[in-house]
Amino acid sequence: MRGTASSRVNPAERARVLESWPTVPAPGGSGMQEILSALDGLLPRASEHAAAAVHGSGRYWSGPLDVQRLAVSGVGLAVAGAQQLARTMGHRDSVITARLPEVIAAFGSVSHLRLGGQSLPGFAPCSGFFPVSDGWLRTHANYPHHRERLFRALDITHDDALAPALAQLTGEQAESRIVAESGIAALQL
Repeated sequence: MRGTASSRVNPAERARVLESWPTVPAPGGSGMQEILSALDGLLPRASEHAAAAVHGSGRYWSGPLDVQRLAVSGVGLAVAGAQQLARTMGHRDSVITARLPEVIAAFGSVSHLRLGGQSLPGFAPCSGFFPVSDGWLRTHANYPHHRERLFRALDITHDDALAPALAQLTGEQAESRIVAESGIAALQL
C-alpha cells in the first residue's frame, strides 16, 4: 500500500469503482456493499473509501469461492480504516491505496512458498468440498483440533471414512453436527 500527497479522488473514478464494487453474498442476502454501508456510521464514508482504495482490474482467480472479491474487499476495508486513522492523527492530505496486482500477490503468496525446494500442500485431506446426499459441504480440518472435532462430530477415526460418512447425511445434518462440536463446515447452496 502506498500513501500519496493528494487528498482528491477523481469523482468519475470513484463512481466507476463503486459501481463495480464486488458484492459478496452473505446470509440474509447482504453483500460487501451493504456491509460497508452499515459501517459508515463507525467509519465515515467507509464504502466510498474502501471501494476507491484498490486500483486495477482483471480476473486472477476463479472457482466456486470468489477469493478475489474477498481479498479486494478485505484490503479495501483495511485501507479505509488506515486512512481514517491517518486523518484522525492529523494527516488530512494523505490518500492510502493499494494496487490489485499487489493484493493478489499478497493473498496468493503461499502458492509460491517452498521449503527445501518443495511446495506446501494447500489443504489437509479432510479440508475441501465433499458431496452430501443433497449437494456439497465445505469442510476445514487443516489444524489438528479442527480435524478432531470433525471426526468426533461424524464418529469417524480416519481420513478415508470422511467422504462415506458425509455422503449419508444431508448438508444441513452434516453442518449442524460438525458445528455443534465446534468444527468448521459450511453447506454449499
